[in-house]
Amino acid sequence: MIGIIGDSNTGKSTLLNTLLGQRLLPTSYKSCTSAITSVQLVEGLQEPELSFVWKEPEQVCGRKEVLNRIKSLNEEIRESGSKDVVDLRITCQPTSRLYDLGICDGSLRLVDMPGQDETDNPVVKDCFDQLLSMCHGLIVLVKHSAVRSDSLALLMDRIAQEAPHLFTTPGALTFVISQVDAVRIDESDDETGGGERVLRDLKKELLQYLANRDCLMLFPGFLSDVKVFCVSVDQKMVGAHEFGSLVEAVGELHSIIHDLKRSRQEKLCREIYDIFNDRLEGLGKVYPSRAAEVLEQERHEQVVKQASLAVAAASFLVTIPLGGWGLAVGCAVRCAAAGTALGVGVVASVNAAETTTSGEPRR
Repeated sequence: MIGIIGDSNTGKSTLLNTLLGQRLLPTSYKSCTSAITSVQLVEGLQEPELSFVWKEPEQVCGRKEVLNRIKSLNEEIRESGSKDVVDLRITCQPTSRLYDLGICDGSLRLVDMPGQDETDNPVVKDCFDQLLSMCHGLIVLVKHSAVRSDSLALLMDRIAQEAPHLFTTPGALTFVISQVDAVRIDESDDETGGGERVLRDLKKELLQYLANRDCLMLFPGFLSDVKVFCVSVDQKMVGAHEFGSLVEAVGELHSIIHDLKRSRQEKLCREIYDIFNDRLEGLGKVYPSRAAEVLEQERHEQVVKQASLAVAAASFLVTIPLGGWGLAVGCAVRCAAAGTALGVGVVASVNAAETTTSGEPRR
């Protein structure tokens, strides 16, 4: 599962439509996404299929039908003010370019979600938290005019806090500077290759801004390997600038998807271990007398066991040289040992009872 995230109106849905080669997700000049929408690419499908649960289970087939239903559903969710996360699942045929890269076996899901800066949309935070808990990689969209925005800094902080494994897994994070066709380039610069220089400057500015983030100082090797692409998409869903390189990067994500899944599994195991360890430490503070009682009982059982072994050995040694008289002596030794063990057990039981009553072990 590869999430496509960023602020509202950075072109997330437009980029995903262009990668898919067909318009399945609604786009608008204003925020219009209110659900998590995942797209699975599978070979052999004639028409795109949509399935989800909103009030009741529903399935839709056909490109136009899927587009219109997602559009109306986003409006319904937004108007209802519901905080429930709705998961929309689309299955469709990949483009020939994605097919050539092997992205047709259903192992890779591309996920679109609401803009993470939509504070007036109650479902956004839960959508983002759910995506970070499930995703194996992220494509982070940053508008060309926002490479040094506070929103980007907050986004990096949240990823570092909720999904730090993405910074330590090679290839798990990719940055896309979007809408670069809107960057103003002077005519004189354009004639001397100024367009390429502007794109290089945008990348450099983004990386310098990321390097100054405190949260990324915990991952010193991250910025040296991360990929940054400058991309634009026109009204006809034709990608330009470094869109082709981005498609190749998506193919690389597909090729390492098993490594990405393993990294997420290791992260979940560490979280489970930490939670379990914290619970154990908390139980020691809440139930100290019970813990002491268990330890004392174990110590008593070890003492009785060792005493029984010693008595059995002594009885055996006495029986051999004394013949028939040794049998009587051995029985006497066993009886004495039994009495001793019984006395030890009684004392231990009294101590345990006093411990339970007073809350402190008897000294």
